[in-house]
This record gives sequence, structure tokens and C-alpha cells, in this order.
Amino acid sequence: TGVQTCALPILELQLLARTVQQNQFYEEDAVWGYSESPFTKTKHRFILNLLPNSVLSGLDAACQASNLILRAVFPPTVYLRRQLQDLPIEPEDAVLLAAETPGALYLLAGHGNGKLLFARSLSASSLSDRERIEQEINRTLLYAQQQFGVAVKHVYLLGRQLDRTLEGYQPREGVSFGCVVPANDPYF
Repeated sequence: TGVQTCALPILELQLLARTVQQNQFYEEDAVWGYSESPFTKTKHRFILNLLPNSVLSGLDAACQASNLILRAVFPPTVYLRRQLQDLPIEPEDAVLLAAETPGALYLLAGHGNGKLLFARSLSASSLSDRERIEQEINRTLLYAQQQFGVAVKHVYLLGRQLDRTLEGYQPREGVSFGCVVPANDPYF
């Protein structure tokens, strides 16, 4: 099942649906949604958000059991994108936000104005593996440069465990580094 977040021509929508179906991201059907990402040199890109169908069904059942109606489910990238705008950087500066969430480590590349370039996620088991996290951050910085022509100026960590795991981390030269822990944020 697809959930539309921006208008797409039917052929592109069918292509995304086929991609989700063919890749078998989970051992069950996936519920998915998308948002557009900026064009690269020659490609139209999308951020594809996936969720196992059983998770959505479980959320819906829990809501019904409490006499509530589930109206929407938002992927972590919606919340994390908002965090880009709260960082102490210039709106046009490129930034990589590495955020720990229950079950995953999210890496978002975007700008201080909240414009998202791309996002990727890794399993939460990597949250305690410093070498793996550093490797994935460096890989993501390189991907932003190669695919979007964007030199990331800042790397920020969001989350207490991630902050402890990467204590003393130094990104490549010319890239600043900082940590953010949202104070009393009910969404984090």
C-alpha cells in the first residue's frame, strides 16, 4: 500500500510501488510513503519511507482498543527534518544529522533551512559500534558530495548513547562537529 505525500505522475508512482514490491524489504508486505528529494545531476530522486504492514496494523489495533482513530503515521525523517532547522547553523549550510531512534540509526543530509537531500537508516545494533558509525558517517559525507555536489560543513549527533559512543570523534578537515540533545521534547 502506498501513501502519497506529494503529487507524482502515475508512471513514477507505479515505479516506486514496483520497487517496494520487488525488493522485499521485509518478510511481509510493506506500507510505504515517499517524499521528493532534490534532483541530482540527471536523476529524479525520492525518499522512500517503509514500515512492515504488521506494525501499522498493530498501531491501528492499539488505537481502536482505546477508542481512538489512527489518522496518520509519520516516519522518523519528518521529525528529524524539523531538527535540521533548530541547529545553530546558517540556513544554506549543508549538514549531516546522525540520530539514534528506537531500532535504528538515521543519517540525514540536508540544509539548515530544513531542506532534506537524502536519508538512510541502519539497524540499532550498530549504535554501540564506534568504528561502524564513523565509517557510515564518512560514507554518507562522500555520497552527499558525489551524488548531490554538496560539501557537508557540519555533522551533528542527536541522542545520548550516540554522543557517548562517538566521544572525541573528529570528522574530516573542514567539517565542524557537535552534539544535540533535545530538552523535554515529547517527540524524541
